[in-house]
Amino acid sequence: MQPTFLTSLSLASQLKRFKKLCSSVSSQGHSAISGQPGQIAVVVLLVMAVLLVLGLSLAARTSQEIQLSGQEQDSTRVFNAAETGVEKALSDNQYFLDAESSGTGTSTVTLGTDELPDGINANVSITRQDGLTTYVNEGASATVQLEGSNAQNVVITWSKDSETCDSRASIIISLYYNDGTDKVRYYPLKPSCSGYNSNKAVGFSTVNVRDNVPGAYNHDYTLALAGIPNPKLARIKPLYAGTDISVTGVNLTQAFDIRSEAAETVGEGQSTVEKSAIQVTRTKPAPPTVLEYSLYSGGSLVKN
Repeated sequence: MQPTFLTSLSLASQLKRFKKLCSSVSSQGHSAISGQPGQIAVVVLLVMAVLLVLGLSLAARTSQEIQLSGQEQDSTRVFNAAETGVEKALSDNQYFLDAESSGTGTSTVTLGTDELPDGINANVSITRQDGLTTYVNEGASATVQLEGSNAQNVVITWSKDSETCDSRASIIISLYYNDGTDKVRYYPLKPSCSGYNSNKAVGFSTVNVRDNVPGAYNHDYTLALAGIPNPKLARIKPLYAGTDISVTGVNLTQAFDIRSEAAETVGEGQSTVEKSAIQVTRTKPAPPTVLEYSLYSGGSLVKN
């Protein structure tokens, strides 16, 4: 009977130990589960923070794009208004006659409210040039009006200081006059600086062409009009390069500067406004250069 008692005692002991182990595992599991809600809350907060940052960034970007789009639209409207001012000035020759006859040398163009977008105003002025300052492409011509001028000497200046000697243009001055019939004289001129390629402008003259003249230009030439009957006009054609040209001493209107300025009307609480300005130069009408050799050839055109 002794062995049976020991076995029963051993089983009871094992059951007791098993219950104790189960109790321990249950306690640990409960502890682990009870700690999870805090961790989940932290994760949820982090996710919400990330989503909030993304949402704010997207909202700021969208707001910025809307603002830029509005500014671009306003800028386009203002620029179109400035263009409208230039187009209206060019559409009526009376504005230029007024500027030419004005003691101030300036006339203004008035734009009606029906010609401008809402909330935009524009100011347009036309100012006469008694000389001529322009850029002329190679092979093109600048025209200087001489009819009615009492000028004795016309000074023609060309080539900006920044240009090297060999990159400067040569010019041909064509002077048209009338001594009973229409005639023309040619003055082929080239830069007088050292280093100009001798293979260019062969036969062109450097006589009376000054180098390193004061101001922004390299060369000048004085076209003497004394003794020339009824000078009509002069044409200046650059060769081998385009060039800036300035003509002074004519004492006669040669061109008009048109300046059109447009701006938004300042609204309540508005700190900045869109502005735009356009300036163009209009020369006085002249015969087209394509016809100059036939008009002043002194003979008739014969078709072969």
